[in-house]
Amino acid sequence: MTKNLFDLGARVAAVYPIGMIGDPENPPSWLYDIAGSTFLMEHLQQDLPEWRPIADLARHHHTKTVASALADAMFLARRGGFIVRAEVKARQYYGETEFEATWDHYCSLYLHAPDAFAILPRVLTAAEKLHDIAKADWRRAEAAQL
Repeated sequence: MTKNLFDLGARVAAVYPIGMIGDPENPPSWLYDIAGSTFLMEHLQQDLPEWRPIADLARHHHTKTVASALADAMFLARRGGFIVRAEVKARQYYGETEFEATWDHYCSLYLHAPDAFAILPRVLTAAEKLHDIAKADWRRAEAAQL
């Protein structure tokens, strides 16, 4: 079965071209969101290794300083591609295939895509992983009740 955003309860909320950040001293607002979250920075470091040295900086400096350092690191690494903000409905499972999900409760994710063709597959994979985690949580809860 072909997977799509609708069936997985996912959407692409924003696509930010890394090569168009402009002046690293005044990074765009979306970079502040990432700089303010240790979790997001650690997650994105897998695809953006130039961010690794900045992780310690994030613990001790203002968000603007960190956002500027992230932008500068990508500029110096000549990083291309996109940062994608995706949103995925959070599923509450009631069975192996029965679940409830609405846009009133969703998870926001930031992903790196090296090119435009990678955006959709990366969002679909991330959505599937979130749903797998939710289903595993349901299975554990069911097993605990036995």
